[in-house]
Amino acid sequence: MSLHLVECKLTNAVMFGPRGEVLQPSEILHKKAILVERGSFRPVTHVNVDMIACATAQFVQETQVKGKGGGGAHGITMNNLLAEGALDAHDFLSRVDLLADIGFTVLISNYSEYYRAHLIFPALHKEMIGVAIGINNLLEIFNERYYDNLEGGILESFGRLFRNAVKLYVYPMSSEAYDRYISSPADPARQHNRPRPIF
Repeated sequence: MSLHLVECKLTNAVMFGPRGEVLQPSEILHKKAILVERGSFRPVTHVNVDMIACATAQFVQETQVKGKGGGGAHGITMNNLLAEGALDAHDFLSRVDLLADIGFTVLISNYSEYYRAHLIFPALHKEMIGVAIGINNLLEIFNERYYDNLEGGILESFGRLFRNAVKLYVYPMSSEAYDRYISSPADPARQHNRPRPIF
């Protein structure tokens, strides 16, 4: 039901806790800093887990985060869930269950653009938002074709992205994987050096 609320645009985001319970983001995250790792998590990989762990180690040391009782979440956008044209509720629930089994909170939102991520957290305008990403996604952020709908283009998107204490934590990539990624066809769904799944 919560998933379909986002699909029908009746809400912008829903959150699920480590026990699979539905959470209210405005209550759980009120006046708290948060770190988000976005992806499809299909499947969850060792890289996904290491990325959020490494980012968390740095995030909790930030002056703006200390004492805020922040937490981490794995974000899946509706675009990810509709990648094959139709919403597969079973596939979605399987991803939520898997992330919950390893202790993560899951956030589903309608905001596929990074510069709109802060809109998910209306109560957090003054609190820090960390975003853990890989170099492949960092490269996509610099792709101007995503900002044709903005009058100010990529500069406007960056202004929106970083205006509310947002900080990126970029996970490294080997030079060989980077070369393969750059030379591969321009496909939003492409993956570099697909990591070995956890399960």
